[in-house]
Amino acid sequence: MPFTHAFVSNKHIYLCQLPTANCQQDVLFGKGKIALNHPGNDQFRTIVESWKKKYSNAKPADKRKIALEIIKIIESLDPPGRFLIEVSNESSGACSGSWVQVNREKAIKKVCHRLREKKKESRKSRTIDESRKSANDEGIDEHAIKSGEISGGNDELARVVDAASLINNSLVSSANKNQFWSCRIKNSPRNGNMPILSEAGANLESEIYCEINTAASHLEQGAQYFNENDITNGDSSLTPSEFLEDGYNISKISTSPGLPAAALENSKTVKLNEWIAHTVKAVGISTFANSSHYSSYGDDIASWPAEAKTSIASSSEYYILHALKIGLSLADQICNWDEFRQNNSNGHDGFMSQPGKDWSSRTVVHVLHETMNNAVFDLEPLPLSSANETLWGSNDSDSILQSITQSQQLLNRDSSEEQDKYQLLKPYKAQILPPTEDERWNTNGNLKKIHLHVIYNLGEVFYVLFSGGNKLHEDEEYEAYEHNTRRDRFEPAVDFSGQLKISHIGSSRGDAIHFGNKKGRSSDTESDGCHVTAIESLKRHGVPIAICKLIGNMLDCKNGDIIADDSYHHIADVRSDLQLMIKKPDKFLWDLDAEKLCKTGLELTVNALYGRKKELESLSDWYQRPSSQNDEFAIISGPSGIGKTALANQFEKFVTDSGGIFISGKFDQLKQSAPFPTIACAFNEYCNFLVGDVGSRESVDIASALREVFGRDACYLARMIPNLSMIFGGFDDCGDANDCVNAEKRLQYLLCRFVKVISSFSAHPIVLFLDDLQWADQASINLLSQLLLESRFSRFLIAGACRDNEMRHDHPIWNMVSAVQHLGVKAMNMKISLLDKMTMNAMVSDVLCLPPRVTRPLSDVVHHKTKGNPLFYSRLMISLNKEGLLQFSLSRRRWIWDEENIQSRKIPDDVAKLLTSAISQLPSDVQAALCALSCFGASLDVSIVEILERYLDLQLKSSLGVAATEGFLDLIKGRYIFSHDRVQEAAYNMMSTKERALRHSQYGVAIYSYAIDSGRTDELLFTAIDQINRGGPTFISDSEQRALMSNLNLQAGKKAMDMSDFSSALTFFEYGVSFFEENLWQNNYYLTLALFDNAAKCAYAIGDHDKVNFLAEKVLTSARSFGDELNIMYFTVSALCDASLLDEAIQKSVWVLSMLGEELHPASSREKMLVLIQETRSTLCDRVDDELMRYKPMEDSSKIMTMKFLSRLVVTLVMARPAEIPLVTLKMVQLSLAHGMSPMSAVGFVYFGSILASIGHIEEGCRFVKLAKNLVQRFGCREVAGEVIAIATQTIGFVDPIHTTLDLHMEGYKMALEVGDTRSASINFFFYCSCLLWSGSKSLSFTKNKFEEVCRFMKQHNVVAILLIAGTRTMDKLIDGDVSQNEPPSNIPTEEFLKEKNPYAAKMLHFQNMFIHFMFRNFEAMEFSAKKYFDYKL
Repeated sequence: MPFTHAFVSNKHIYLCQLPTANCQQDVLFGKGKIALNHPGNDQFRTIVESWKKKYSNAKPADKRKIALEIIKIIESLDPPGRFLIEVSNESSGACSGSWVQVNREKAIKKVCHRLREKKKESRKSRTIDESRKSANDEGIDEHAIKSGEISGGNDELARVVDAASLINNSLVSSANKNQFWSCRIKNSPRNGNMPILSEAGANLESEIYCEINTAASHLEQGAQYFNENDITNGDSSLTPSEFLEDGYNISKISTSPGLPAAALENSKTVKLNEWIAHTVKAVGISTFANSSHYSSYGDDIASWPAEAKTSIASSSEYYILHALKIGLSLADQICNWDEFRQNNSNGHDGFMSQPGKDWSSRTVVHVLHETMNNAVFDLEPLPLSSANETLWGSNDSDSILQSITQSQQLLNRDSSEEQDKYQLLKPYKAQILPPTEDERWNTNGNLKKIHLHVIYNLGEVFYVLFSGGNKLHEDEEYEAYEHNTRRDRFEPAVDFSGQLKISHIGSSRGDAIHFGNKKGRSSDTESDGCHVTAIESLKRHGVPIAICKLIGNMLDCKNGDIIADDSYHHIADVRSDLQLMIKKPDKFLWDLDAEKLCKTGLELTVNALYGRKKELESLSDWYQRPSSQNDEFAIISGPSGIGKTALANQFEKFVTDSGGIFISGKFDQLKQSAPFPTIACAFNEYCNFLVGDVGSRESVDIASALREVFGRDACYLARMIPNLSMIFGGFDDCGDANDCVNAEKRLQYLLCRFVKVISSFSAHPIVLFLDDLQWADQASINLLSQLLLESRFSRFLIAGACRDNEMRHDHPIWNMVSAVQHLGVKAMNMKISLLDKMTMNAMVSDVLCLPPRVTRPLSDVVHHKTKGNPLFYSRLMISLNKEGLLQFSLSRRRWIWDEENIQSRKIPDDVAKLLTSAISQLPSDVQAALCALSCFGASLDVSIVEILERYLDLQLKSSLGVAATEGFLDLIKGRYIFSHDRVQEAAYNMMSTKERALRHSQYGVAIYSYAIDSGRTDELLFTAIDQINRGGPTFISDSEQRALMSNLNLQAGKKAMDMSDFSSALTFFEYGVSFFEENLWQNNYYLTLALFDNAAKCAYAIGDHDKVNFLAEKVLTSARSFGDELNIMYFTVSALCDASLLDEAIQKSVWVLSMLGEELHPASSREKMLVLIQETRSTLCDRVDDELMRYKPMEDSSKIMTMKFLSRLVVTLVMARPAEIPLVTLKMVQLSLAHGMSPMSAVGFVYFGSILASIGHIEEGCRFVKLAKNLVQRFGCREVAGEVIAIATQTIGFVDPIHTTLDLHMEGYKMALEVGDTRSASINFFFYCSCLLWSGSKSLSFTKNKFEEVCRFMKQHNVVAILLIAGTRTMDKLIDGDVSQNEPPSNIPTEEFLKEKNPYAAKMLHFQNMFIHFMFRNFEAMEFSAKKYFDYKL
């Protein structure tokens, strides 16, 4: 198939011509015949149908994943399917016949749309089937239904069947109305009143609850109606702000686009009362009439009171929501008038009608004409007037009235009663027409009274709107209501639960609690105003209480006065409340479940985020940034309880909904001993995700790539990430995890490679989030540092959160951040501040389900006491509810509070004190259980709790259940988790230091006892020994018990070393020493020696050279034999070498070797050294390579240790005294020939071959370096592989072309990193770059970048190799052509420093300068440098 490339957003977009054989699997966008008949679309529809049930039952967060799975199925076909859209001709706009592949987001939307779509062709058959079922239930013959012969007792059913047929037939002719609706049977109404709507022909005993699942299809004219505010189910790509619930963002609601011009052609204008009457009639009550709930009115619907019919219809959800839209449109119109009037002092006062005039008679509604079957159920507000209209819409009253007349003719046209019954007039805008000249009101005067008059007049309109067309009567208008007075008058009222009962009129105060406040009234005794009768009438009609309250508060503004505390002061408040009802109907519109709230009390919003819109958008931008530009470490910082984790949770939702992967871990203050607990937990989570996606193409590819990249090394990584074994299917025994130079460096390298593999297969970035960084252990910080450096510019992003107010400026995290910043990694520190008053009011409003204007007094008090801390706020609100200062009123069906007592209540100024106070009010057994749980950190597995119950005879689970009910912790997936870290800290701090130590010891011993009994020692070792160590030796007096605890620490330390966590291992070894008494060496010599030796090894691995020297001093003074000193002496020499104390390292090495019986006598002259070399050559000349390869292995332990010291000495001499290298090399070769080959023999032979080549025996030298490489393979001594390959490859370069050495050096670089040998890796990398330059294999710019990468690598891993740094500087100057002597070497110590630390390096600096000047023919400068080089005395 011919393709052409087009670049869009740096991605290849392929254009293709259809149809071809390779396009049969593709999915085509569009509605034409090509797309309709395309085989790929048929196949796509079949696949979608099989997933619809799972999609409809899925949670919103999982629906996008289902769509992605379908896309993967299409893409996995053979040939792979694509999602294509036809490209239009730029000049003519016509279709070009070329198709372009859409991006992933458009494909997802396409799939989601199809998954939500209903089968249009099944509507008619479904209606007939349901009608048939209903008829069968009524005992009606099916044939009678088909023929229309239904007995008189079923007239209503006959009318429904006729209507159903009429509607289904109308579907054929209504091609321009292709919007769809869905319905589901719901046995209980949404707000306790009436179901909203029934589909014609459905079972008459079923109540149908209509809802929209997605945006409506466009009208055929191409208009998109309410597109910008479509309601979604979480399965489309959302902007970050749509995840927020901070405040109410009312501007979004009030700026909906207007109806498109094409759709306006079908719009009509009617009077408000006509819209009400027609909509009430269209909604109807026939479906509800036969229900037993309304049997009290009789079977004959015609005989029902008109008020009852109107009441049922006007309380339906459909009617209420559309009436709210009309109300919002009117309120918005008046707000615009008020704003215009403030900015223009003349010209528009006359648009306001006089007080007392009926505004409802001058209110018109612009509607769309549609049938019930095409009704679109949405919650979007009415659009505002467009910018070019006046405030009042059209001022041409004649044209509007003419339009109304035409609409009346439309309503009154001759049509069957049934058809008119199902005809809907959907509002899209409403307005109050300008008054006549004699009705105009001069508004010059008291603006406050003007506003109140306007609110009252609009309240009258709302009363008409929501009462089903009834107007406010005089007796309702002026009937006053006395507070706390129970009425004795009763009258029948409709109970919408289905029964007719006698209802008390007015507000029953029998359950009220009367609080006093500054005004002498409580929030509960606030007046319902002067219009109680009118409001009660609305309540009897089934209007939601929230709307009744709104209208009552508006009517309280009668005569320009404010009667009640809740009365409105400005029309903008009315508009805000209407917007809330539309945006969040569950909270602010429908009636609350009073019974539940009285039982459960206050329930705070879970996973809600307030006041963090800017921060979330910043994180979202960071996530969406191209990988080539994203090298930032995102840090969320702020004090405890500020909402860092809540922000991260919302960011996680954004990432997962965008198709990305979010893995997380949490550092714990009391879980520091286990190796890499947090990072391991996060990557275990990823492995679970990958295993759960088993069978998908991506998971199979990732598993295959991991096996190829890691091979047997994967077992080392699996010790940290146990779930990795599920991907690899298990591992063979890895053997000793310490068979390397630096196991911690090896783990860092392996994990970085793991991240590189998994991110390369991910279409979206993988985010690693680490919480509570202030408690991160050093090993995890080191690992995090390497991940940051190695994952730059990849699809792997790292973010974290910390309490910066609890961290010093020299905290290890800040030191790490500073270090990686110097290496090019950026850090984005996002400081989270306290919430302001407006945001906190939004939180209080949301949780109490009351408008912000009502909750503002309470939220101001709460903000003053909590300073805007979200955690403090949540605990305070719960405390107020428990103390009775904040409670739900049954009489008013809303939350009430005692503002004066809350204001005067003494509240701790710190959330920790508040939590401690709250915990102290719990029963004593619950407090004890929380204290026990707090000893294990932020969470604990239920199985550990059961162990404590069993072995310590405690009753914990029942008490923890009470604590969970009180909101202090949660039980999630078999783990008790504190609701917040501060709760755990508060419980832990309630115990004294002595009590904590005692509890820790008891818990640790109990867990270890269970581990022994159950055989789960390996699994529970870290948990048990961590508790024992925290308790300390104080409560363990028996010497045998102390020795046991020391031995357990030795086991735990070795296990931590196997997992490459030397920091945790060192902690275990130190704890092990602490359990001994003063005479530890005398009573437990070998256990003590093992603890010190292993501690020294760990200290050396983490670079703590001072601790190595301290431990060595202790061992050397207490060791019983020289052999017991060797291990710690080896680590001492290695630490001296790494610290550039080369002379001291050489002296100690020579002394140790002499003690081992191997004297090193320096040759008196070069000639003497050549003689020694020749003697060794003669010994080896008669031995062929096969013989040497099969040579016996070395078994003498002292000789093996001698070879280790000689190997270490060679490395030291390379940097300080290269002239003495032959002496040590010859000794290693001679020992190998005399006592057998050891893993270190390869080092001796590779240096011996290099020496032979340097004195002219090149072929013989190549022979021995190749032998050295073979010895590495024979003994599997990978710890020296990097060094051997580096020296061997440089020697082979004397024979083979130089470009052939490039791959060999990269192999050595890789093998060195696999064993954590960063020094040998640096050597190989430097030699690779040098050979790259001299071979000319790559461009100079590429070579220069590689040299810069070498420098970064050495700095990143703290490789102190002066010669390599000087060499990279030399090569850099050769590439740039810069031979200036004035530029100081920025990354090389001064000559004075080197003279003291490494004189040989100081001498080599002059050699490097001499070489540079020679290359650029600067002979005078070359002579100067050569003189300094040859005159330099070592």
